[in-house]
Amino acid sequence: MRAVRAVVLLTTLLLPAALIATPPSQGAPPTRADTTEARADSAWTRINTGTGRNITIPSLLRTADCVLHVVYEQEAGVNWNYEHTTVSTSGAVLGHSNAVSNWGALVTDPQLIPTSTGGMRVIFGGLLDTDVTNPFSGGHLYTAVSDATGASWTVPSEAWSRSGTGYASYGTFASLLPDGQTLAGWTLNADVVYRVGPLPLPVPDTTPADPTFEEPACCLYSTTSVETGGAVWAAWYSNASDNGIFVKQIHPTQGANLKAPGSSTDGDSIAPGQPVAMTRRPDGSVVLAYCLGYPTCTSIGLWQLGTSTVTKVPGTAGATSIALEAGPSGRLWLAWVDGSSEVKAARSAPTGFTFGGVRDLATPISGGTSYNIAVEASLGEASIVVNDGTNLYHRQVQPGLVLTASPKKWDGDKATKVKVRVTDAAAGMANAVVKGGGEKCTTKSDGTCVLKFAKRKPGKIKLKATKSGFSPASATLKVKP
Repeated sequence: MRAVRAVVLLTTLLLPAALIATPPSQGAPPTRADTTEARADSAWTRINTGTGRNITIPSLLRTADCVLHVVYEQEAGVNWNYEHTTVSTSGAVLGHSNAVSNWGALVTDPQLIPTSTGGMRVIFGGLLDTDVTNPFSGGHLYTAVSDATGASWTVPSEAWSRSGTGYASYGTFASLLPDGQTLAGWTLNADVVYRVGPLPLPVPDTTPADPTFEEPACCLYSTTSVETGGAVWAAWYSNASDNGIFVKQIHPTQGANLKAPGSSTDGDSIAPGQPVAMTRRPDGSVVLAYCLGYPTCTSIGLWQLGTSTVTKVPGTAGATSIALEAGPSGRLWLAWVDGSSEVKAARSAPTGFTFGGVRDLATPISGGTSYNIAVEASLGEASIVVNDGTNLYHRQVQPGLVLTASPKKWDGDKATKVKVRVTDAAAGMANAVVKGGGEKCTTKSDGTCVLKFAKRKPGKIKLKATKSGFSPASATLKVKP
């Protein structure tokens, strides 16, 4: 549970795909091609200045100048701040500022979203102090705003809810609408509460109630939202008797509850522990990622709204925390923490759910533990932020290649030709260089080339495939006696 220091029985219904595949709207991130100049991997770099905790959930946004912005909860003596960090395209920390300072209580999952004018907005719940007459201690959702630099933030005298339970959110969410307004909300117990646009503080008693829907059974957690074609979809995890991952259109009208296929097994499910991984591709389609199986994750499943099937992602068994975001060409970046607390990531093809090589990114601190994870993908490569329980670390990640070879074994008393293929998400990669055993070749348009080995002593040959903009791939050949 991710509430600040405080405090379902659903219907599965398949939504027609035509209602999902709508054009992207004004809420999309700045458009950039996946061919943006190649950027090298960076090392794990600590980005916070103070102390956090293992339930701190970072929120990421890249502005039009390509700077990455990260907002997260941080201790401020007996109070709490939302610290803001900027990170360059090379992965270097540029600076820090406080978006919200010295509040008595803040939710651990602030939502950093763009404004319609190119600035930034943080949606959050909290209590400034214990003075019940203070309008900032009314328990509403509030907002902090800045221009695109994030150097200076203001907290306007307004609320994003009439209800005063936003400070105890089990999952805070926010989306920018095509008309420039913001929808913000949260879950608490069995209720999902949200509102479009701000209210003055103090909130007038005559204000109509926030739009709400209540599930038959408690409780709902890890809520998130995406906007597509003017519609906002909320997703959450339920631990009720019918448990698992659910999603529902909440704006401009409320739709039916949809249960993610395979998100529970024989009546049991794995809680995500952080916002449900959900993203919108540039074509308007919405994709969710979540654990399949119980009591451990047998694999991460990908499900596109409007379809009835879930795709298993190879190499993801044992996943815990999961993050997902679509890049500008439609490629999905999937990042997760495995059962050993190591961070892993992979990038998909522009369409479908075929992935390239899995990147093994270890832990930020050797032998450490990794908790909540976030990914940003608007430049084609990935920016990953992970929480180690006290600090936040950032790493820039290139997509991984895959190298296959045939034959992989042969007798060393004869010359042999080995055909190799280099791929990215199953697509052949031209002009990749493959080296090993003193030989070298460069791949053709289909990703293949041939290595010619003379007679040689028994042993192993290590192959390595490289291409600018990608993490190398390797394979091992065996020469038999």
